[in-house]
Amino acid sequence: MEESHVAQNKLLELLDVFRDYTQTGRVANQITEKLSAKLAYHSATLANASQQATKTLKQATT
Repeated sequence: MEESHVAQNKLLELLDVFRDYTQTGRVANQITEKLSAKLAYHSATLANASQQATKTLKQATT
């Protein structure tokens, strides 16, 4: 259920960007900043997950 909700939110955000683009002919700065912030968040989350996985693997092998 949670995955469905997340996927729905992502689709709605994409539709919002597309709507703005079709109305103005460009991606608004507000949307660009929002997407940049989300990308930065997900990049940091991925980096943290990678670091945690590395620590767990090291602990498991020692």
